[in-house]
Amino acid sequence: MEFDLGSFVSAAFGAGAAWAGIKADLAAMRRDIDRLMSKVFD
Repeated sequence: MEFDLGSFVSAAFGAGAAWAGIKADLAAMRRDIDRLMSKVFD
Protein backbone atom coordinates (compact mmCIF):
# COMPACT_ATOMS: atom_id res chain seq x y z
CA MET A 1 0.00 0.00 0.00
CA GLU A 2 1.33 3.40 -0.97
CA PHE A 3 1.42 5.93 1.85
CA ASP A 4 -0.55 9.02 0.85
CA LEU A 5 0.57 11.91 3.02
CA GLY A 6 -2.12 14.27 1.74
CA SER A 7 -5.03 12.04 2.72
CA PHE A 8 -3.36 11.23 6.04
CA VAL A 9 -2.95 14.94 6.86
CA SER A 10 -6.53 15.75 5.86
CA ALA A 11 -7.83 12.82 7.92
CA ALA A 12 -5.77 13.89 10.93
CA PHE A 13 -6.92 17.50 10.50
CA GLY A 14 -10.55 16.36 10.24
CA ALA A 15 -10.20 14.29 13.40
CA GLY A 16 -8.58 17.22 15.20
CA ALA A 17 -11.36 19.57 14.10
CA ALA A 18 -14.00 17.04 15.20
CA TRP A 19 -12.30 16.64 18.60
CA ALA A 20 -12.10 20.42 19.02
CA GLY A 21 -15.82 20.61 18.25
CA ILE A 22 -16.59 17.86 20.77
CA LYS A 23 -14.54 19.63 23.45
CA ALA A 24 -16.35 22.91 22.72
CA ASP A 25 -19.74 21.14 22.99
CA LEU A 26 -18.71 19.56 26.31
CA ALA A 27 -17.54 22.91 27.67
CA ALA A 28 -20.84 24.54 26.66
CA MET A 29 -22.78 21.68 28.24
CA ARG A 30 -20.85 22.06 31.50
CA ARG A 31 -21.56 25.80 31.54
CA ASP A 32 -25.27 25.11 31.05
CA ILE A 33 -25.25 22.49 33.82
CA ASP A 34 -23.38 24.84 36.16
CA ARG A 35 -25.94 27.57 35.44
CA LEU A 36 -28.82 25.17 36.14
CA MET A 37 -27.21 23.97 39.36
CA SER A 38 -26.64 27.52 40.60
CA LYS A 39 -30.32 28.32 39.93
CA VAL A 40 -31.51 25.17 41.72
CA PHE A 41 -29.20 25.44 44.73
CA ASP A 42 -29.15 29.22 45.09
